[in-house]
Amino acid sequence: MKAASLLILLLFVSYAEASPNEKISHKEIYVGDEIGYEIDFDSGIPSTLKLEEGDHSIDATELPVLRIWNVHRKDKSISLSVRFYKAGSFRLPIYWEEEGEKKTTELVFEVKSRLTGNESDIEDIAPPISFSGSYLLRLLFVIFIFLILLYISYAVYLKLKNSKQILDATWERVPVLESRQIKLIQIESALKQNEISYKEFAYLVSSYIKEEFSRRLANDLLHLTDSEFLNYLYDRSHLEIESTKEIKDILASSKYTNHSKILSKEEAEQLWQDWKRKLKL
Repeated sequence: MKAASLLILLLFVSYAEASPNEKISHKEIYVGDEIGYEIDFDSGIPSTLKLEEGDHSIDATELPVLRIWNVHRKDKSISLSVRFYKAGSFRLPIYWEEEGEKKTTELVFEVKSRLTGNESDIEDIAPPISFSGSYLLRLLFVIFIFLILLYISYAVYLKLKNSKQILDATWERVPVLESRQIKLIQIESALKQNEISYKEFAYLVSSYIKEEFSRRLANDLLHLTDSEFLNYLYDRSHLEIESTKEIKDILASSKYTNHSKILSKEEAEQLWQDWKRKLKL
């Protein structure tokens, strides 16, 4: 009886020692947040432990769901930073073997999305109203008024043209450019420089493409993270998954790390043309 009790106690102690302690820096986790994670092993880091930095997918056919970086190993603990690209329940891809059995982390990350779910999609656009009954009469009336106004405007134009009046330049209206047009001009100006910061160029281009597709899809996409934006764009367009993944990797590496690379004029032009082709701009 004592031997059996001692065996159970040893098994319990062995199990307790083999279970690592996991800690995270945030109680609530949202898509795009940078999360600090630490795992402590009582008996030291297993020699068979596998942990890779970079993007990770659930399977090979999907876009990455999380990114791991800033991995620091100590005698008995590992700390790292992780960012999730989509909402859901996930475990970190950390594996090791213990007495021939494959082990993994037990902590489950519950990742939430900041989207409310009330955003309008392209599919939500209502079909056109059938032209019949009183609606048709109102439409004809509106067209008639429009033609009258058009005729009056043309008559005024001819009168002003024949009078050969010279307009004072101070009274001419300056055309107002849209935000996306301003960003496109900024990109064209940057491409004329001999050198430009990789990070600065990535911010400029990502800001422009969000403006451009907000207009095309008739939806405000400016508040989305780069990952959420590209996932949203992939779901509602004919873009290739390889193109969106490559652009996501470029934005993540250039904007959210201490990237100090300088692009030459030719490199910046080549990168811009490549993105225009992939995003069908």
